[in-house]
Amino acid sequence: MNTREALVLQNNVNGEQAMQLIRMSFGPFDNNEIEFYRRRLNVDNSGVIHTFQKDLIFNIFYKYFGDTMSVNTINETDYIILLLAAKKISEQSKCRYLPYVFIGRITRYVRKTKLNKKEKDKMITSPDYRLIQQMYRTSKVLDQMESYAATILYSDFEMIDYKNPQNDGVMLPKFPELVVHEIQKYVLWIS
Repeated sequence: MNTREALVLQNNVNGEQAMQLIRMSFGPFDNNEIEFYRRRLNVDNSGVIHTFQKDLIFNIFYKYFGDTMSVNTINETDYIILLLAAKKISEQSKCRYLPYVFIGRITRYVRKTKLNKKEKDKMITSPDYRLIQQMYRTSKVLDQMESYAATILYSDFEMIDYKNPQNDGVMLPKFPELVVHEIQKYVLWIS
């Protein structure tokens, strides 16, 4: 076995072990619910995985995988499990908006890097912003946080909700202050 094959095998084993830990920590996961999200996320045959959501989700779970490569070995079902686990984490943290960003269907994606002045002012005057500044001491994380918030605000998300059918299929309304606040909470979780 050459070095490349050994690394692939190591990443696969690491990925499987991380998913077992995630299932134990955040499960159990209902197969009917997983299939519901698979169908709803792929309703237009664009695929279950959107790169923006994937980045948000993987940032939460890198610490379980121990690296940034093993997480890429997971299959579509495991990815949906990560979406459901991220939804659960955000709901437990009293987030009302991010759960639908994590597990919603992006109907219009607009990548933005900057918030408008009013939203940016709300972000930088927050106590969480100062805490994040002290934790990271780099503008890279602050810029990424702003980009996440701006992209969420300028994109459109259709809510997908297995447990609350009245929300399923409804477009996620825009609440800039809530998005800014919850993205800061998100950055604190992933630290």
